[in-house]
Amino acid sequence: MNSTIFRLFFLLTFVLWIGCQRTEPSLIERLPYSDAELRAILAHTPSDNIDATIQRVSRLLDQIYAERMPEYLPNWIAFHALIMYGEQAYPNWRDGIYTNENLELIFPIILVSETQELGSFTLRDGLPYPLWQGPYYFMQEHHPDQFLLYFAMAGGTLDAPLTIDGAEFTFHDLLERSLLDATTLNELAFTVAAYAMLLPPGKRWQNKFGETMSLAILLEKLLATPERTCLGTHRIGALAKVYARKELLADRDIARLWTELERQVLEALVQVKQSQRPDGSFEPPTRVPGSDILEDIYYTGHCLEWITFLGEDYCRDDWVVHAIDFLAGGVEATYRQTYRNLGAVRTPTAHFDFGGLSHAVSALKRWHDHVE
Repeated sequence: MNSTIFRLFFLLTFVLWIGCQRTEPSLIERLPYSDAELRAILAHTPSDNIDATIQRVSRLLDQIYAERMPEYLPNWIAFHALIMYGEQAYPNWRDGIYTNENLELIFPIILVSETQELGSFTLRDGLPYPLWQGPYYFMQEHHPDQFLLYFAMAGGTLDAPLTIDGAEFTFHDLLERSLLDATTLNELAFTVAAYAMLLPPGKRWQNKFGETMSLAILLEKLLATPERTCLGTHRIGALAKVYARKELLADRDIARLWTELERQVLEALVQVKQSQRPDGSFEPPTRVPGSDILEDIYYTGHCLEWITFLGEDYCRDDWVVHAIDFLAGGVEATYRQTYRNLGAVRTPTAHFDFGGLSHAVSALKRWHDHVE
C-alpha cells in the first residue's frame, strides 16, 4: 500500500515537474524572421497624413479634457483617468501650469486616502480588499504596482505628498513598500514598467523575504514568462519601458539581457504591424474585456500606448499614423457614451470600457506630445 502511494506521488511529482519545465522560455512565441528581416519589416516610412492627424488629435484631446467626467470615480477609475493627461499631468497640476475640473476631482482621490473610504493606498486591517465583492473590486489595483505605474506615467515625482489616514507620506514611501513586496513569483508587467521609470540603474535591494532583488532579476523572469493581461499589451509595455531607457544599459545584468529584450520588442512591433486592418485598427488575437463595439478601441489603444513608450521612433511611420487616425475616430464617436455609462450603470463592463478608453486617450496624448 505504502509503495503504491509512493509510486503515485513520484509519478505526480514528475508530471508536475515536466509541466513546469514547459512554462519557461519555450512559451514565448517566436516569429520566423532573422533580426535583419525584422528591421526590414519595420523600416520607417513617414506618413503623408501626419499633419492632418496631428490637428485632428489636438482638437479631440481638447474636447475630451473639456468634457466633465462622472462624479463616480472609484480608485481604479481615477488612476485610469489620470493617465489620459500624459507624462506632465502631475507636475503641471502641482505647479498650476495646467489643470481643469477633472484633474481637480482626480488628484484628491489619489493623493488623500482614508481607510474607511477605501482609499487608494490603504489596506483594510492589513489585508487587501477582497476581489469581486461589491464595491471593492474597482477600489483597488487589479495588478501588483498598477497604481504605482499609472502615477509614474502621469509624471508623479518621488517627493509627491500622500496623506494616508491623516499621516503624511510621499510617493517615495509607496515605492519603498513596493520594493519590499517585489518577488519573481508575482505578476511582473506593471512592476517592471514602474521600476524602469523610477529606479536608478543598477539598484539592488532586499525584499521582505530576504531575497536580493533588482530590475534585472525581475526583467529576466518577465522575458521568460508570457503574461496575458489585456492580451499581453502590458507585458510588452513593460519591455518597451526598459528598452526606451538606454541608461539602464549601465547595469551589466540589464546589458546581458538586452539582445533578448530587443528581439521581443521588435517581434511585438512586427506582430502588431502585420495585424493591421485596412481601416488602421489592429486585429485582437482574442476576445477583449468590455463591450463588443469598443473592442477595436480597447486593443488598438493599448497597442499604440506601448508603442509610444518607445519614444518617437515609430510615431511618424505611416502604419502608426494610420492607426492613430482610426483610434481618434473611434474615441471621438464613443467617449461621451462611455462616460455616461460609467456614471449611470456602473457595471463591470462599464468600468472596463472606461479603462479601455483611458489607454486609448493616453496613447493619443503621448503620440501627440512626441510628434507635435
